[in-house]
Amino acid sequence: MLSLLLTAALAGPTPAPLQIPPASPTAQDPPIPENTELHTTDSGLQYCVLSKGEGTESPSLGDRVRVHYTGWLEDGKVFDSSVQRGVPAEFGLGHVIEGWNEGLQLMHVGDRYKFIIPGKLGYGEQGTPDGAIPPGATLIFEVELLDIVAHSMPFEPWTDGEGVVDTGKGTQYRILDPGDGILAKDGKVMVLDFGFWTEEGQILQSTTLNGRPLLVDPAKIPLPFLEQISAQLRGGTDVLLRIDSKTSPNLGFDDYDHVIGHVHVLSVLDFAKPMFRMPADDELTTTDSGLRYKILSPGGPFRPGPRAQVAAQYAGWLTDGTPFDNSYDKGRPLQAGLTNLIKGWQEGMRLVGRGGKIILVVPPQLGYGDANRPGIPAGSTLVFVVELIDFRG
Repeated sequence: MLSLLLTAALAGPTPAPLQIPPASPTAQDPPIPENTELHTTDSGLQYCVLSKGEGTESPSLGDRVRVHYTGWLEDGKVFDSSVQRGVPAEFGLGHVIEGWNEGLQLMHVGDRYKFIIPGKLGYGEQGTPDGAIPPGATLIFEVELLDIVAHSMPFEPWTDGEGVVDTGKGTQYRILDPGDGILAKDGKVMVLDFGFWTEEGQILQSTTLNGRPLLVDPAKIPLPFLEQISAQLRGGTDVLLRIDSKTSPNLGFDDYDHVIGHVHVLSVLDFAKPMFRMPADDELTTTDSGLRYKILSPGGPFRPGPRAQVAAQYAGWLTDGTPFDNSYDKGRPLQAGLTNLIKGWQEGMRLVGRGGKIILVVPPQLGYGDANRPGIPAGSTLVFVVELIDFRG
């Protein structure tokens, strides 16, 4: 039923090289940018500033970033370019080659840098399987940091003391915030944001690195160290954990005796059909288009793009409370591309993340206009409650 629902297991902590479809170089391949003032870091990374942007933020390991780049071998051959594809690259900082992990932290949003990355900070002595990058190759990149898409959860060091509970099975935990949402055991889907670190604060894995929260059936929690506290989990719960890696081998953190985990329950979706309630004017925010909305739960940190495929539960009414449509009675969520939906949804669904819930008050020019629809008279303003289950894109 929920074909867009994520059920992927946790990935291991080993950073992967940048893996993006290769470019198709042309006769007009751009030349390698000339050096300005070249700097060398302790690791051997070389860089120079090609141009400065207007941003003041720099990313940190664990953050998710969006960049444009072109990469050359030392002989001037382009081996990859997001610029040529016309599509920026987006990834978690910590999941790409070490030269990028280090170099991007030197940049601010809007900056363009040149990086000269020795083989040990790139693809090493193995090169790439397709042969595009030879073993030990030095790589040259021009990189523009377009945006910091999302910041990783902050690291919180573990301290013993008041509030610590020992499960007796290799995990200790402390509830930082009990939350005030729906109990997980009463819901259909739990939306989790999480991060794992070494005890010294080195990021190992997180939902920000993966690019999406984890959506799970509360009765089938895939994180064994949460099983003993599952009865306490509800929307908004924040819990800090110290985990013995030997008791949770599926995490892939065997190189460390203990890891620190931070789990935040972004939302619990119960899929119970909502009742009609027209918010007061002072509860609603109005956009330039005339859409009015109230966010009931913001959901995860990422938002759908303008052409995203979405899965959502919804109910719709006229402003007098007359219902005209809902997905709950149909027994399945709506699954559609945003571009195929009314303009009010195209705009409104981009205001929340996975697990988010929002009231949309859609004027006729953003709905069905002067057309008559079944149950919807011409010129009607529409009221929706929408739960965003998942999206792609």
